[in-house]
Amino acid sequence: MGVQTGNVCGSIEVERGVMEEERTECIKCGECCRKASPTLHLSDVRMIESGLMPLKDLYTIRIGEPVYDNLNGRIGPSPTEMIKIRERPGDEGCVFLHFDDKVATCLIYEERPCQCRAMKCWDDSEFKEIYAQPRASRWDMVRDEKTLLLMDEHESRCGYEMVKELLRAIGEKGESAVQNLLELIRFDYHIRPFTNQRLGVPFAEMEFYFGRPLSDTIEAFGLQLTRRMDGSFFLTTLKQG
Repeated sequence: MGVQTGNVCGSIEVERGVMEEERTECIKCGECCRKASPTLHLSDVRMIESGLMPLKDLYTIRIGEPVYDNLNGRIGPSPTEMIKIRERPGDEGCVFLHFDDKVATCLIYEERPCQCRAMKCWDDSEFKEIYAQPRASRWDMVRDEKTLLLMDEHESRCGYEMVKELLRAIGEKGESAVQNLLELIRFDYHIRPFTNQRLGVPFAEMEFYFGRPLSDTIEAFGLQLTRRMDGSFFLTTLKQG
């Protein structure tokens, strides 16, 4: 999963009926950054370690999590772990995209990730080369042993392969499989405040350390989680339409 590719700016020019030679430079329209946020690669880890990019502005997509692959244009399980920059609330644009008098500006332009440096909407060849390079993961960045232990425990108990196994088991085992799935979701839910209270990790960084909550991503599997007034959880089939 990466930054939206394709001749976005070129399509705008055609719609306006302007016949121009093919561009070879950025005109700072911001369209590339409006469509998606970048995924970080190993060469970007220095940005996090130096404090240039706060963890609150990142989130983790874990192995097996259903994602939309912009490059291939389809939804599927992520084959690797990915660290992404957050999108702006309310749209898919990168959180570091800023507009000043209708001019698009990147707030971290001088230290932007390698996917952003390679992005050229008129030529995606360099981006495809970067896209194929090793991506960063939490294990490349986290050094605190206590946090790593919690991450390991969370992944062993709440990995997406486990989620899929329990979903497949529902047809055969029924309610017992549902209860096991709910227990998994509860663990994912409670490890976040536990980590905040015991290790002082800010809540804003939880989606970096543990990925997006299963209570949200379970919808990709056609289920909806409801939390009752007594604090218990209830799973229902997601209504279509």
